[in-house]
Amino acid sequence: MTGTIAQVRPADERLAERLAEEYRQARIDMGPREAAAEWFTPLLRKWRRLLAGKGEGFTAREQLALAVTLDADLRSRDTLIVTAISPEVSMKQLRVMVEERYSLKSTALLECVLEG
Repeated sequence: MTGTIAQVRPADERLAERLAEEYRQARIDMGPREAAAEWFTPLLRKWRRLLAGKGEGFTAREQLALAVTLDADLRSRDTLIVTAISPEVSMKQLRVMVEERYSLKSTALLECVLEG
C-alpha cells in the first residue's frame, strides 16, 4: 500500500480493524510483553534495515500491523523514534523499551537518547 491516508480503501480499513482486534486479543491472551515481542519485534527489525538502506519496504499488511501497534502502544512509537535518532542503540536495548515499557531501564534509555 502506497499513497496518502486519504487513499485507504475500505478493504484496508477492514483489515486494520481485524488486526487491531487480533493485537488486542494477543495482549489479553499472552500479556502485553509477549504480544509486543511477537507483533512488534519483526516490524522493528525491518524498520532498522530500512533505515540502514537495506531490505525491502513494508507490505500493505505490515504497514497496517505497524499502524495498529503504534496506535495501541506509545512505547512502540517511542522505539521507532529512538532508532531514527540513535541507530547505534542495540536491538537488545530496543526490545527492553518495547517489552519492559514501564521499567527504569527503558525510561533511562529513552532519556539518554533524547538528551543526546
